[in-house]
Amino acid sequence: MNNPDMKIRYRKNDIFVFRKIEEEYILVPVRKIASDVSSIFSINPVGSKIWELISPAKTVSEIIAIIADEFEVDKAIAEKDTLRFIKKLKAVQAIIRI
Repeated sequence: MNNPDMKIRYRKNDIFVFRKIEEEYILVPVRKIASDVSSIFSINPVGSKIWELISPAKTVSEIIAIIADEFEVDKAIAEKDTLRFIKKLKAVQAIIRI
């Protein structure tokens, strides 16, 4: 845990809404044209849990520990998956570093 990024905290960008429709989780930017399907993101259960956990109260490291525990995976795998998903969320500006 020498990676300084592990201590970063994020908040969700208010221009995105998260919804569960039947068994699918989606993240939708509300300030884009609703018909722009390319801006709607389908999220798997791990990604939806990461999204749920993102808050000013939790560091990236804390989120990784929860993911490893809840999904019963090795911490290295949880770290890789969590960091990759956070990178995608940052790329579309769904989360903001605080």
